[in-house]
Amino acid sequence: VLGFAQMRRVKPDIVLAFFGAPSGVAAWLWSFVSRTPYVVSLRGGDVPGFRPYDFARQHKVLAPLLRQVWRHSAAVVANSKGLRELAVNFDAKKEITIIPNGVNLERFHVPTRAWSPPSLLFVGRVVYQKGLDLLLNALGEIKDLPWALHIVGDGPRVERLREQAMELGIGERVHFLGWQTRAQLPATYACANIFVNPSRHEGMPNALLEAMASGLPALATRIAGNEELITEQTGLLVPAEDTQALREALRKLLSDETLRARLGAAAHKRVAGEYSWRRVAQAYLDLMTKITASK
Repeated sequence: VLGFAQMRRVKPDIVLAFFGAPSGVAAWLWSFVSRTPYVVSLRGGDVPGFRPYDFARQHKVLAPLLRQVWRHSAAVVANSKGLRELAVNFDAKKEITIIPNGVNLERFHVPTRAWSPPSLLFVGRVVYQKGLDLLLNALGEIKDLPWALHIVGDGPRVERLREQAMELGIGERVHFLGWQTRAQLPATYACANIFVNPSRHEGMPNALLEAMASGLPALATRIAGNEELITEQTGLLVPAEDTQALREALRKLLSDETLRARLGAAAHKRVAGEYSWRRVAQAYLDLMTKITASK
């Protein structure tokens, strides 16, 4: 991340700004000084309409500024079809390209794993957006099957979720592991055999990409990002906020070790073929080369 003083020394041909704000605002201001073109890469929270329960007020204030940042850019990129649709709803005048997120296949790869007993894993911020309250409600009605849930991450809802798990009678099966470093995560994925992402909103979740690269079958909500990554061959999708559908899908995965292994193998193959860092980086390079060549 470069400041303006460093930018003057580097003299970039083009600037890639991840997030419309604040990075996109900085790139826009720099373009006035230097006439340097810039690309805005939308991530989720920087798009009005995303997570309205968290960002409605901020988006209302920032909307006029974001429109200027987008319209003066050489290109705007969304990381999923769903996020692009949300962005178009906000400003249909700007063409928006899709370049998905990618994953480091050297760090996240298929380990030797045990497919039984069922071990569920969630990785991410422990916030309302992620739908962990829905997951616990669904699991609270599956006490007849063996399973354990490991939650990696931290956030303001940890204590409430602990209480919820105890109230549902599953407190001993739900383990809060806190934040982990990038170096720790591959081993954590290796110890699981089902990845869960019951989120209410996503752009394109990096944790899901990491899990699939690690050969894990995924159970997730049918929302932006998730629905592009997960197919019938790689995992299960359920409607957002639908606890009953989530519970039924959980039962299906928890009851079938062979299904878990088959979906996990297909998940890795899909991500390795289409979502590697190299592939995504090349897409950004091609876009920026085209822009600079036309200057």
